[in-house]
Amino acid sequence: MNRFTKIFFPILITDYRSLITSLLLTPISLLLFSCNSTEPVTNESLYVAAIDASCTEVWLEIKTENITLPTKINLLLDGELVGIISLMDKDTVFIHRSLQPSTTYNYQVSKNGLKSNLVTFTTLDTTSSNYIWEKYYFGNIGSSLLRDVAIIDESNIWAVGDILLQDNSGDYKTYALAKWDGISWELEQVEFAHYPETSKRPGKLNAIFMLDKENIFVATASQLLKWENNSWKQKAQFATAIPFYGQVKEIWGNAEDNIYCVGKNGTIYHYYGTGWRKLDTGTDLDIQDIWGDYDEYKDEWEILAVASNKYENSGNKLLKLDGEKVIEISTSPIQWSVFSCWFILNREYILAGSGIYEKKDLNEISWANNVLDISNYTIFKVRGELINNLVAVGGFGDVQHYNGVKWRSHYETTQISGNYRSVAIVKNIVVTVGQHNTQAVITIGRK
Repeated sequence: MNRFTKIFFPILITDYRSLITSLLLTPISLLLFSCNSTEPVTNESLYVAAIDASCTEVWLEIKTENITLPTKINLLLDGELVGIISLMDKDTVFIHRSLQPSTTYNYQVSKNGLKSNLVTFTTLDTTSSNYIWEKYYFGNIGSSLLRDVAIIDESNIWAVGDILLQDNSGDYKTYALAKWDGISWELEQVEFAHYPETSKRPGKLNAIFMLDKENIFVATASQLLKWENNSWKQKAQFATAIPFYGQVKEIWGNAEDNIYCVGKNGTIYHYYGTGWRKLDTGTDLDIQDIWGDYDEYKDEWEILAVASNKYENSGNKLLKLDGEKVIEISTSPIQWSVFSCWFILNREYILAGSGIYEKKDLNEISWANNVLDISNYTIFKVRGELINNLVAVGGFGDVQHYNGVKWRSHYETTQISGNYRSVAIVKNIVVTVGQHNTQAVITIGRK
């Protein structure tokens, strides 16, 4: 029977009045039947995108339209339910962990039969930790030390500090710069005015930072210099009185007119191209390191600095630079000194010092890892190229490489009688610098 027959078959017509009544009711019956058999039309929608991936994690961006919030949705991995996600906003970034490196996955989200699009991505592969190491020593009188290093490419590496060399006559010179040309190291003196003097003479350098091969900056204890037209030009003199307590220890910047120099007694200097200003940090702990990364969504830079005093456990601070303001960020539960920071925005945050600590998001409640989980030695500097290619260096020559899944120590081949103070990493090359006994040392690792 068709639908029309089903409606009319039960009706018994006894007179014309009944006939008229039945005819009047028929359209209403048809309408009611039709409404009850059709599902409500809605314009609810779910959308998912894989915005980034590490070796073991994926960052999923989930968007909703016309769905009442807060709500819960299902996370489907290769068609199987793997979790429930609580959504508070219509645009949400969710991290799914415990994946395998170099593996392709398919993700989808659903709610009450409503499904999103299907997104496919492949996690990063791990990088090799198999380095061949070579050491170079400098200095033959007094105490020599290299404090920082930067890599342009494998045939252009610059390390800074102070190297003392005595010639056959007994005279000695101070060299502040060691340059690698792919074959050998060349030592150079760097002349600058030592405040409050006006005449230039050779001195030592504390830090180096390269934006690119055309923008190379170094710092003395009290000033910022830039390599221009084959000579060093002073860009800022931070010492304004003697005694001077704000000695520079580290440099970071994102443009030639936006450079930060940090150092002793809570000092942060901001060089903005035509001048400089000192920021109020609210601490007298030494600022040991600074790093920044660009936030594409907010169209701004996130810049972090770490503060503590070496060789004494007098606390630590993590500082976020927000324009001219400095905001303290929690380091809980870290109880010991931290000397270095490195991060990729909203992906990986590393603090290092007495231990190596990690967060995926700066808003997470606490930092992961304990003091001796990764290294038995103090870490003085951590730097990375990608989320699966990090290196940390420190006490007694320990070098730790992170391949995206685990840390591996190279202490057996990189150890020295002293400390590595800084490190740089580019692709398949690592360069770390410091002091071995009374000599400066540069150790290069190549895959």
